[in-house]
Amino acid sequence: MPVLIIKREKRKISCMGDTFEDICNAYENRKSVEKFCYASPISEVRDNDYNLNIPRYVDTYKESERYNLDEIKRELSTINKEIARNNQVIDELCRKMGV
Repeated sequence: MPVLIIKREKRKISCMGDTFEDICNAYENRKSVEKFCYASPISEVRDNDYNLNIPRYVDTYKESERYNLDEIKRELSTINKEIARNNQVIDELCRKMGV
């Protein structure tokens, strides 16, 4: 599946990598590619009152990554315990050095 990479600089918009080729290939082949482009029949465009807004035809929504909060909580707990142990070691070393 093509990846749309666009770089915006002030008023100029540039296609990065193979994006331009992907757009040209999709246009030339009149192919629909999920989350990238849709080859709409003219009847569908007519039914949509000739509205050519991209979201009307292409679903570009990307679902965000799901996180296991219980696992993150366990990892943070482990890290905090390790930090506490390291702080004890540092405190002990400082005490021995008289700092």
